[in-house]
Amino acid sequence: MQYVHDVEISSGGIVKVTSVEPLGCFGTTRTSLQSPQGTDGDLGVELINGFTTSFTEGLTGPAELYRLTLRVIGEGSTEVTVWPAAAAGFAAGTPEGLKVGHTDSNGDPNLVVYPATLSITSVPPAADIDGDGDVDSMDFGILGSQWFQAPDEPSADIAPEGGDNVVDFLDLGVFAEQWLAGCCI
Repeated sequence: MQYVHDVEISSGGIVKVTSVEPLGCFGTTRTSLQSPQGTDGDLGVELINGFTTSFTEGLTGPAELYRLTLRVIGEGSTEVTVWPAAAAGFAAGTPEGLKVGHTDSNGDPNLVVYPATLSITSVPPAADIDGDGDVDSMDFGILGSQWFQAPDEPSADIAPEGGDNVVDFLDLGVFAEQWLAGCCI
């Protein structure tokens, strides 16, 4: 069976697709993402091609075929949707994104189920003090320059539970947690 899907991201500049990883007995027919849409794939990917030789996986219920990895690249809200391929050549030959090579009556392509649209809201991490999209040594320098004093602009008083208008160990803890997590590479 061949699967051909599109991934659509409703707003650019917020997230982008960075990889498609096959799962289980699913194999991709392409080694790289197909036709990234928008700036570096930030509006999704057309034509994720794949196949499985199993005639049971996906026929009796939903099956995990592949994993999409998204990367946050900016602030804002967007929606991510997986659809049957819209390209004319595929839309005619793969109803609902599924081409059945051999199956019995329970393989009706019109019964394909897609996951619900995923809504994503991206906000900058508190420890990105200088607002450049990452948590790095520049942010640490600002935190250090305001240590144990009322913060200047940009404010390094980032601990939500602190609220004391003084840069202290609570703020250092927030910085360390976000820096180690690599939340904004």
